[in-house]
Amino acid sequence: MSIPESRPPTDAESQNGPDRRTVIRKSLGWLSLAQLIKNPWEFGVSVALARLLAPSDFGLFALALVFYGLCQVVSTFGLSNVIVQRERVTRPYLDTAQSISLLMGLGLFALLSALAGTISQFAQQPQLRSLLHVLSFAFILTSFTQVPTAILTRQMKFHLISGIEIGSSAAYGIVSVATAAAGYGVWALVAGPIAAILFQAVGSSVAARRVPTLAWDREHVSSIRRFGTTLTAASLMNHLSRHLDYLLIGRLLGTEVLGIYKRAYDLATLPKDKVMEVVARVFLPSLTEIRRNPEDVKRLTLAKIKLVAYVCLPALLGLLAVADGFILVVYGEKWLRAVAPLKIMLFGGVCYVLTALFSVILIAFERRRAIIILQVVYSLAVIAGVLIGSRFGLLGVSYGILLAIVVYMFTVYRLAHGIVGIAVVEFVGVFRLPLLLSVAMAAAVLGLPTSALGISGDAATLAVKTAVGVVLYVIFVSFVRDPDVVSIRRGLLRRLRIRNA
Repeated sequence: MSIPESRPPTDAESQNGPDRRTVIRKSLGWLSLAQLIKNPWEFGVSVALARLLAPSDFGLFALALVFYGLCQVVSTFGLSNVIVQRERVTRPYLDTAQSISLLMGLGLFALLSALAGTISQFAQQPQLRSLLHVLSFAFILTSFTQVPTAILTRQMKFHLISGIEIGSSAAYGIVSVATAAAGYGVWALVAGPIAAILFQAVGSSVAARRVPTLAWDREHVSSIRRFGTTLTAASLMNHLSRHLDYLLIGRLLGTEVLGIYKRAYDLATLPKDKVMEVVARVFLPSLTEIRRNPEDVKRLTLAKIKLVAYVCLPALLGLLAVADGFILVVYGEKWLRAVAPLKIMLFGGVCYVLTALFSVILIAFERRRAIIILQVVYSLAVIAGVLIGSRFGLLGVSYGILLAIVVYMFTVYRLAHGIVGIAVVEFVGVFRLPLLLSVAMAAAVLGLPTSALGISGDAATLAVKTAVGVVLYVIFVSFVRDPDVVSIRRGLLRRLRIRNA
């Protein structure tokens, strides 16, 4: 059955439709539900892969990600954000965007395939050539995901987006674990992402009721190019800052050390990547609607920072308290070298989650120069941190990355402050209480006398400490009188009553 053509998405809720708060709440609810399903599943997949594969497999794939990800950023050209933040879009505009996306995908497929041999020699990893040849096919698939996903985001149809993401995650997990179990080694890390992108390309087109259609309007091309170029340049620098360390560590310290480092970094940034993925995706279209009113932007930003703090800070500091047992029990002895760098970079994770929304503000207000400045500063900080830190091994690199994240935190705050005027006192005020509660919880877990309580065994100790930490934090939050927290708590209780009725 053919897919009917899409109509141009509406640009705002009608006067008789639901208010912005209701739409945002429902959107966050759907995306949160998707994360509640995806996160345990993907964590289980990551554990299975960590036990089936060697650290050197993850290190080799991390090297592939440096070059593949660089081209992937260019292939998307920031199209989703360009379409979402635009006040009005038309069918010719969307068709032109699709044409740009497909041309980018085909061009980068050819480019990476041609350069795979040279890259392999530069990285001194012969197997990297064949990995990049296969990964390059993903650019063509990705070109069919940008426009339909942006349409669904503009229309705030996050129930459909959530379903697509759950299906994509399922495809990734099934294919990657099956491939690893069959003994294909590092190829399992390639097969899973390609299966996920294929599912997303088909699912998003069906959900958006859009047949990929090509057009070429010079005015629209110029409009997309102006903002898309800025976002792409910023994303390229962001990718380099987040992955150039992989290349340097792989060359200087080897793929095994790189695999250990990547495991620690991924765990330290997991709350930012998962929670911020939900909040930021609703935050951007919401800001687009209210950006002419700085006070509304300021209130919304502070409210979302508070929400992120209450969710992410206990996860980060709780993991810090149980890091030794967590790595041993979940990933096994071969990953124990990741404990020390994980503890260091968890502090960087705290800085990340508290300031990540400021970068969304720069995009929503189209501050192209500020976006470039942020990425240049952060990229230079990461490069300096890795080059200096690598002289002292894995721990030195971890401290270098931590300092780079701190530089990012201060830079992005200063740039966003010039737009919305959030004072330091206001910024600290929204996360001070969740930070104190999280520190108290982590201290209690760290000091829990498990031996005196007769608890033995690494798995039992980890389970008890985790349970105690969760219970303590829930108790702490139950006494909080913050209006936003009380509102969320009442909403959850109301839903529980409805379900139990």
